[in-house]
Amino acid sequence: MSETRAGKTPKGSVLVVDDERNMCRILNKVLSDEGYRVHCVHTAEDALAWLPGNHADIVLTDLHHGRHGRLGPPGAGPSHQPETCVIVATAYSTVENAVQAMKAGAATTSRSH
Repeated sequence: MSETRAGKTPKGSVLVVDDERNMCRILNKVLSDEGYRVHCVHTAEDALAWLPGNHADIVLTDLHHGRHGRLGPPGAGPSHQPETCVIVATAYSTVENAVQAMKAGAATTSRSH
């Protein structure tokens, strides 16, 4: 089993999907330091391509991906991994977006700034 930056056995794996590279770097460092194995991608397409051959316990995604648009239904990516927890963070915090994300399979939504 692979190790984290802290040299410990990983708590689990996290796929971070965010078009902002700095956010990916920050989340990678924080989550790795907390004991998670982290893989970052910057587009919904890259996430959907990565998932079939890999395992993610958690998918942490932004609702919108800059010029790449929406990820689509959050549950669509890890549908072959029903145990995967999908967390959607968004600066576009509306009740409609939260309901849409939850209906599509997100475990939770969070407003990001």
